[in-house]
Amino acid sequence: RYAARTLLRAPGFALIAAFSIGLSALFRKQWLVRERLSYPLVQVPLGIVADTQTQQPLLKNRLFWHICQASRVVRLANDLRSSERDTAQGRFNAADLIAAAGQLSPAAARAAVVRLMEEEFEGLQKGVAREKRTGVTQQFLAHLVESTAMLLDYYHVPDSRQARPKPPEDRVSLRAS
Repeated sequence: RYAARTLLRAPGFALIAAFSIGLSALFRKQWLVRERLSYPLVQVPLGIVADTQTQQPLLKNRLFWHICQASRVVRLANDLRSSERDTAQGRFNAADLIAAAGQLSPAAARAAVVRLMEEEFEGLQKGVAREKRTGVTQQFLAHLVESTAMLLDYYHVPDSRQARPKPPEDRVSLRAS
C-alpha cells in the first residue's frame, strides 16, 4: 500500500523537478550573463567564509546576529504554540528536547522555553538599542523588534517581565477584528 502511494507520487515529483530544471535553463543566460546574478543559495556560504581582506565576514556582522536572534525568538514561540500537536504527531520541538535533557515535566519544560524566549527577546531589544546605525539600517532594526513583538503577540505567548512596544499609530493593524 505504501509502495503504491509512493509510485503514484513519483511522476508528480519528476514533473516538478523537470519544470524547475527547464525554468533554470531558460533563465540561466538572462540571470548569469546579462544581469550578472549568481544563484542566491550560494551567497550565504560565500558570505560566511568571506575574505577578511576585502569584506567583513557575515559571522562578524552584528546585523546578521540580530536577525538570527529574532528568528530564534519566533521559533521558540512557534514551538510553544504547537508543542501538543507536535507531541501527538511524534515530532520533537524545543519543549520536548528541554524536557528530555533535564528530565523535566512538560509544564516545567514549557516554562523553561518561555524563560529562554523572553531572555532572547530582551537580548534582541538590548542589542538593537546599543546599535549606532543610521538611516535605513536603524529603521530595519526597529522594524525587526516591532515585528518580532507582533509575532509573539500573535502566538499569545505571555511576557511577564516587560510590556512590549506598541506599533506606531500610523500603521495599519494586521489583526483581524
